[in-house]
Amino acid sequence: MSQIPLQSVPLFSSLNTLELSEVSQSMRLKILKDGQILFREGDVGKSFFIVTHGKVEVIKAMGTAEERLLNYVEEGEFFGEMSLLVPDSKRSASVRGVGEETFLFELQSHRFEDLIQNQPAFAYKMIQAMSDRLRANNESTITDLREKNQELARAYEDLKAAQAELIIKENQIIKWASQLAMFRIKVFRRRCSWLSFALFCVPKPGEIRTRQRY
Repeated sequence: MSQIPLQSVPLFSSLNTLELSEVSQSMRLKILKDGQILFREGDVGKSFFIVTHGKVEVIKAMGTAEERLLNYVEEGEFFGEMSLLVPDSKRSASVRGVGEETFLFELQSHRFEDLIQNQPAFAYKMIQAMSDRLRANNESTITDLREKNQELARAYEDLKAAQAELIIKENQIIKWASQLAMFRIKVFRRRCSWLSFALFCVPKPGEIRTRQRY
């Protein structure tokens, strides 16, 4: 499987042949199969990666209901650079291979420190690229927050509408219950009236004997 040469990677475009040789010796090759996970969100990061063939997908909240694809990293691009600057920092997303095979060069943090001391041009390129990446991440985060705010606003309006509908239904039920209670009271009063009338019409025992004498 052919890979792009390091000099084709923008990050190393300013390095000469000797410098590229030193960089390549500081890296090791990794190969990912389709769907194979390179690392998971929350793992401690100690290296960064450059894609030399194929691509990987960057996933947030993988394996949960909130899972979403952030982006793809393709040939010539890199990721995981924050682990080189912040010791024992945790991965902010999960990464897995896409396609038949993905080739990566891995640069570990201790080798990166040696490299930037010996290759100032590489260090400058790296800082510049990371600055651009941070700016893009900030913009993406702001966009995500705006979308979340809009979703929350819509959910709040839906909740208000559902609450208003519930109040209407509760008032209707109370009205029906009140009408039913009034109907039962009227029926009860009517029954009491008929019972009183019936009792009035029934002669008392003394009255029955008196009537029998006559």
